[in-house]
Amino acid sequence: MRKISIHLSFFIPFIIYLITLCPQVSFFDSGELISSSNSLGISHPPGYTLYILLSHIFKYIPIGSIPFKISLFSAVFGSLCCLVLYLISLEVFKEYEKKELISLASSFAFALSFTHWSQSVVAEVYSLSTFIIATAVLLCFKYKSTMKRQYLYFSCFLVGIGIVAHYTALVLVPVIIYFAYRQERKILFDIRQLSLGIFFILLGLTSLFHLPFRAWQTNALVWGDPQYFTQFLWVILREGYKIPGPERSLSLFFEQMGSFNLYREFGVLTLFFIIFGFIMAIKKLKDFIFVSLIVLIVLNVGVVIYGNPIPENIFLLESFHTPGYLILSVFVGSAIYELSSIFERAKIKRVYTIISFIFIFFISMIYYNFKKNDWSDYYIAYDYAKNVLKSCERNSVLLTWGDSGAFPLWYLQRVEKYRTDVVLVHTPHIDAYWYWNEPDKINLVEKNKLYYMWGAGLNQENALRFLIKDLSATKKVHIDYSTKYSVLIPGMIFIPDGLIYTYVETPRSSKKDIFNYMVIRGFENFYELKDLDTEKAKSIYAYCFFDVGVNLLLAGDSDGKKFIKKAVEIIPELRMSALSMGVTDI
Repeated sequence: MRKISIHLSFFIPFIIYLITLCPQVSFFDSGELISSSNSLGISHPPGYTLYILLSHIFKYIPIGSIPFKISLFSAVFGSLCCLVLYLISLEVFKEYEKKELISLASSFAFALSFTHWSQSVVAEVYSLSTFIIATAVLLCFKYKSTMKRQYLYFSCFLVGIGIVAHYTALVLVPVIIYFAYRQERKILFDIRQLSLGIFFILLGLTSLFHLPFRAWQTNALVWGDPQYFTQFLWVILREGYKIPGPERSLSLFFEQMGSFNLYREFGVLTLFFIIFGFIMAIKKLKDFIFVSLIVLIVLNVGVVIYGNPIPENIFLLESFHTPGYLILSVFVGSAIYELSSIFERAKIKRVYTIISFIFIFFISMIYYNFKKNDWSDYYIAYDYAKNVLKSCERNSVLLTWGDSGAFPLWYLQRVEKYRTDVVLVHTPHIDAYWYWNEPDKINLVEKNKLYYMWGAGLNQENALRFLIKDLSATKKVHIDYSTKYSVLIPGMIFIPDGLIYTYVETPRSSKKDIFNYMVIRGFENFYELKDLDTEKAKSIYAYCFFDVGVNLLLAGDSDGKKFIKKAVEIIPELRMSALSMGVTDI
């Protein structure tokens, strides 16, 4: 039975992830991570070197596109997480009858949870990070049952490796300390043993040296230019993200803690299993209860306190809670075991009850989370990026804003080599000297002018105005929608052309034919938000159609009504704005 169930714990999730796998680039970090994996480059701080090195191997699989292959990497490690959780559950339920079946139930519960499933079908770092954390927890349980210290040292090595994958692996430190304290208290005061543990942690961190070595390869994506020691520290310590958070308050804390959402993850039925299983396990599984509390307090609460995001950025914490969901999934097995005991008193065989419960919650979670996590026909980000570049003139400059505004474009240029004549400038980076050392930007602006821009103390608006004026002397300059509506640039004229806005000295009509060359897929079957940036892309299409329509109407071109009608089709809330422009037949 164990051989069958261990295979099922991997292959059932893997088949589900494969069916729902994203075939192309998605929004958020996907485009940048795919570009870095493809070229062994350096992603945003802290660089994600382990992810880049391992996912690069999948580039050589002889099927599918590069994005598909890198997303497949996520699916493999997402499925391995479920397998490791199955093995953890076997350790936890060692004394339970039918432990293979109830461990399989715990594995399936996590496999079908919303966040883990969503991160296992796109190019993201979280399935790898969660796999490392889960493996370290499993080794701690192996240490507990065998008293072999090599398991503890290997766990320490995984702490180092895990930190390189994602900083949430720091939760392993108190977990390891807890197991060492429970089994061999003296080990915590033994200098030799502590030194060995620290050595293995440092050994796991050695993959960080990929950063300075790879930074010398100027053809790759190099974020932060960490070939110098100060920049190396800037990258691994995430200095670029250390900005003051909002003023702390109890109400904000509870709002931030809302990012940890068991109902969103599991639905009503499985949530009941988790709560019931936790209550029933309090006396029977004391060690695992303590481990669960350590993870929930140190990771879930710690992430909220450390991150302290503003309300509109709270969603960024959601994926950080994944290891907590993994640990809590074990209690599904506990609940099913206890419920099967009740039915056994009614002369119903335990095995039939367990299988029935697994089938019921498995179907309920598929129903609850499948459509939300089905990325198999997702091309919105790819089409959006391509349509943005189609909107640009030859040999022009495009200023972009935000991760999702830039990363899919980086993918198209760096991996597919599409429209490499357009120089992409990421607006938030214009004050970073290392950014202007990238090959396509190194001679774009004279260094003395950059020094002036940095040294003159210009605010963001004036710095952007200075940069656009300088670039427009030799190239046509465009800005994307997010740049136009994120930064006020008074006194400058931008004409809507397709999905971008062109800087001009004197007003003119929009280039309406650009939309004829665009491919727009996916919105007609837009069941539910895949992510916030997908919804934002939908809005950008609508408002760009609307802006072009307004421009054309003001220029006396009646075709403007068609564009405004198209905008209203995408976002019906624009109807009142359309009526104010005299477009009544909608």
